[in-house]
Amino acid sequence: MEFCDLTGSIPPSLGQLSCLRVLDLCSNNLSGEIPEELGGLSQLTELSLNINNLSGEIPASLGGLTRIVDLWLGTNCFTGSIPATLGNLTELSELYLEDNQLDGPIPPQLGNLTGLTKIMLAHNRLSGEIPDALGNLVHLKEMYLNDNSLSGPIPASFHQLCQLEELCLANNRLSGPLPEWLGELDCLTEIRVERNELSGPIPELVTMLPHLKELHVYGNALVGKVPPGLSRFSVIYESRTT
Repeated sequence: MEFCDLTGSIPPSLGQLSCLRVLDLCSNNLSGEIPEELGGLSQLTELSLNINNLSGEIPASLGGLTRIVDLWLGTNCFTGSIPATLGNLTELSELYLEDNQLDGPIPPQLGNLTGLTKIMLAHNRLSGEIPDALGNLVHLKEMYLNDNSLSGPIPASFHQLCQLEELCLANNRLSGPLPEWLGELDCLTEIRVERNELSGPIPELVTMLPHLKELHVYGNALVGKVPPGLSRFSVIYESRTT
């Protein structure tokens, strides 16, 4: 029921559809809060509510959707913190919470979602350090945490993310060095860490990544010479130090 120009709120009675497997209401004009009752849909594998005008907090009851594979709640007006109960969704492959008004820290319980391939938390108001537990997401291909107020270093546990292709941490308050071990994540095609408070040099090993197409590092406190390895790329976007 996407693109149907639906208005009004989501009926709590949908929580009575105990055999429901897919609930797709994206790209409408729905408003109000997500009913707590949706957390009882134990057979649900996909919940898509993105691109609406939904508000309020994300219900902790969604942690009961233990068969869910795709949870898409992006581009709404949700407030409050990310429920720690989402860490119960161990079948989850894609988590989209971007473009909301979520605040507080990223719950370390998200590190339980070891089958996750995409985590999209960009364009919120999240704060605190990135949990080391996210390094457990060893099947992750895309991580977008950009445009928040996250601080502290890039977690050393991320060196375990060997399947990671896109890493976007831009527009936060991250500090410390650009880690040398990033150059060991051979699947990376894009690294975006611009507009943070990172310091030190650009590790030459990072510039030798075999599939890297974009390296964005401007707007930090990086020092030293640009590594000669960058010259081997036909296109490099904004890979300059300040």
